[in-house]
Amino acid sequence: MAQNWDWTAGAADATVIFDIQRTTDSTPRIQMFEEAGLVVKFGFNNRALGLCMNAIRSSALDYEKLPMHVAERKVLGTGSLPEAKAVLGKFGVASSINFAIADKEGRLGTIECSPLGSSLITPDMEGVCHSDHLVSPNIPKGLKDYPASNSYARLARIKELSVSVKPSFESVRKRLSEEENYPLAICRYAPPQSSGMASICTLSTMIIDVKNMRAKLPLGRPSLKPPVKVMTM
Repeated sequence: MAQNWDWTAGAADATVIFDIQRTTDSTPRIQMFEEAGLVVKFGFNNRALGLCMNAIRSSALDYEKLPMHVAERKVLGTGSLPEAKAVLGKFGVASSINFAIADKEGRLGTIECSPLGSSLITPDMEGVCHSDHLVSPNIPKGLKDYPASNSYARLARIKELSVSVKPSFESVRKRLSEEENYPLAICRYAPPQSSGMASICTLSTMIIDVKNMRAKLPLGRPSLKPPVKVMTM
């Protein structure tokens, strides 16, 4: 499983990698990559469960449910996709977000979460792809998203690139390095001299080999072949 992380350019200087090791067997060891100050963003645990996420812009909100990053931490406390799905169903998520989850048994799904309900999208022959808009055929009643138009183009392009491609670190990085529709491509560039939300670009790529509890993290736009941080247990 893998994803590009697109966010404001300045966030590249405020990222950390955590290796959380517990003293009991009741909770798993977690390795994760995130912006400093968050409880988690992307990661995997020693029960061989991996987690990625991407934003869904929606006005739906419920303060009685879990903030999305806290919900992610709950997911990384589980050991399987069914268990993760049950935890999300129990606590709910306060805002709209998409979680991609895979486990050691080869189960993979992406869960579009919202305060109005969640929808599990399971893989087809090429896996499961997602960008920043709702794609489930079972969108909860009343849920509305407001994605940027490039979200549709990026999703269509990654699906096209994934047909009959055997997954590996290099094949995944190549797909996530795609620059068609530059600068708003799968591998995104910020406009020159931009700042704030106008500076959103691809800051890194998380590629997780779930069964072997190993991840590779190119720290920078993958098309530039930046340094790669290896995370393993």
